[in-house]
Amino acid sequence: DLTGHTVDTLTSGRTTWPELVHPDDATAVRRAVESALQEHRGFSLVHRIVHASGAVRWVMDRCRLVSDAHGEPRAFEGFVSDVSQLRQVAQLLDAEN
Repeated sequence: DLTGHTVDTLTSGRTTWPELVHPDDATAVRRAVESALQEHRGFSLVHRIVHASGAVRWVMDRCRLVSDAHGEPRAFEGFVSDVSQLRQVAQLLDAEN
């Protein structure tokens, strides 16, 4: 359960992906999306989201841009993976060095 929200809540628009992005990462995520749209490409980004419980999770967000028949951007499609444990291990290793 990556976000703590139901599929219906996410697909109906009651909760949107940008609303889940951690406030400290919101600018970087917004810039990555805007840049990808301007350059007609996908993106890959590691950032934090806030779970419905309030817990912070690290995710890898990888998307490709979907365009219509005229080449106009319509949506991003891709996947989001929880990389929280990887981030914790990396932080522990950094602390040891």
